[in-house]
Amino acid sequence: MDPKGSNVKVARRPRRSRRPRGSQPRQQLPNDEILFKIQEMEERLNFEIRQHAKLWERMDTIMRLYVNEERALQ
Repeated sequence: MDPKGSNVKVARRPRRSRRPRGSQPRQQLPNDEILFKIQEMEERLNFEIRQHAKLWERMDTIMRLYVNEERALQ
């Protein structure tokens, strides 16, 4: 809104395309490279999932300790 309280449209920049102008389309990767990249992504995802599970286990332990401590104080 402007100072007078009326709604004013904000000018937005036009979206840029992902490819720079004049560049060639990406070349298709060979199948073995594609499979390798997929395997790398799977490994990364599995690692992230394991890290997430460990974090939740720690959070669960902390919550249990907190609840037990609260009960002991009552």
